[in-house]
Amino acid sequence: MVYEHFSELKKYLWYSYLHKLMTACGYICMLAYILQFTSDASIILAIACSTGTILYQVFMLCFIGQLQINGSECMSLSLYMTKWYEMPVIDQKRLMLILRISQLSVAINSFGIDAISNNTFVMVIRAALSYAAILYTFLN
Repeated sequence: MVYEHFSELKKYLWYSYLHKLMTACGYICMLAYILQFTSDASIILAIACSTGTILYQVFMLCFIGQLQINGSECMSLSLYMTKWYEMPVIDQKRLMLILRISQLSVAINSFGIDAISNNTFVMVIRAALSYAAILYTFLN
């Protein structure tokens, strides 16, 4: 039942997560590009604050996704660590079914491609900085 609820939540959140991650990647890319042409301290401070805010938003999205993945793994591990060998046979069979279902990873996906995790945070930052470097190269 819990797995079904998480699956339903995943169906509703994937588009929102994709939109937020792609928008943040675009913002970071543009701010990094603008930062290369500014020399005024107040503009640099404003850009740094904006970039920090966007990075915080992306980090929180990815951190919550990582917590969900860790919780899913912890649930299956704790079921495995029970003293199942001391249970009656009927309960052992039920536990095996529950264990099989709990081994399916529950994670929020973005556009069905990959789970949102700390690795996603690193990939978004790397992509944004790469796009900013390409934009800088093409326009200069």
